[in-house]
Amino acid sequence: MNTLAASPDAQARNRLARAPWVAIAGIGGALLDLWVAAAYWSQFQVEAIRIPQGIAAWIVGRDAFDGGAATALLGTLLYCGLVWAVCALYRVAARHYAVLLRRPVLCGALYGMLAYGVVFWIIAPLLAGDGGSTKPEWLGLCVATYIVAIGIPAALAARATLAGSRD
Repeated sequence: MNTLAASPDAQARNRLARAPWVAIAGIGGALLDLWVAAAYWSQFQVEAIRIPQGIAAWIVGRDAFDGGAATALLGTLLYCGLVWAVCALYRVAARHYAVLLRRPVLCGALYGMLAYGVVFWIIAPLLAGDGGSTKPEWLGLCVATYIVAIGIPAALAARATLAGSRD
């Protein structure tokens, strides 16, 4: 008998303590990405509020730009939810493919690039009919941000939440 094995109660508490990391990675990554976008577009005199309003426009259309703080909040919540789902999807995949946990920086970086492509070249055009700017420096910044702020944190959060678990 293995006396070092944790009781089911202890295992459940341990799992619960690890649970927020995927949400933190997703929400933190989304907010950091929105900040990077606002900082970049400010050089073109684009107000920061227009960034999340542009995301809200995926759902409510061009009227989002006239909605003030309400549509900015809607866009922020929508984007946080989307990026949380991106991070949660990495965790789901990591349960099936151990390499995603063994090599979180490499796999997270690749996942960040893939996630950017899916979000802005598939999801956004399907919802809004537009994937956004194609300026090379903007695309490079976006991909780099998705690698550093979303892909790698998603992988590290998955590793932290799945470490030693077989659930």
